[in-house]
Amino acid sequence: MARPPANTNRSKSPTGFKTEGTPRDESIWYFYNYTPPPPPGQEPKPDRICRFFQLERILETYKIEDVTTAIETGWKMLGAGHDFTPPEISFHKDTKLLIAVGDPEKLELIDSVLKQLSAGKTSTAKTPAPAKSGEPAKP
Repeated sequence: MARPPANTNRSKSPTGFKTEGTPRDESIWYFYNYTPPPPPGQEPKPDRICRFFQLERILETYKIEDVTTAIETGWKMLGAGHDFTPPEISFHKDTKLLIAVGDPEKLELIDSVLKQLSAGKTSTAKTPAPAKSGEPAKP
């Protein structure tokens, strides 16, 4: 029986094969991968997540290009002069969903933009004029 490389548990290698005790023909070998913890004061990189944003009401007032341009402008300004990778966004036309994948804190900017667009939409929405007696309301 062929043995794996001679990396036993005495090795300080971050990856390799090892077995317990003295290696023999009937030893069970396993692969290990040791990832050291980040240095003190350095947080581990957050995982990427996927979020969905329903835009149907916002698209009554704005075009999808206006919404995505506002979001991308914010990311561009945040990343100016820094090593910044913006999230990826895609618009699903049939469901009117904006789909975003990226670091959670970077996706918060989308929430902020959509909140502001919604606030602007309600303050500029036209209210129908009251109807005079005997007349239908005007849209």
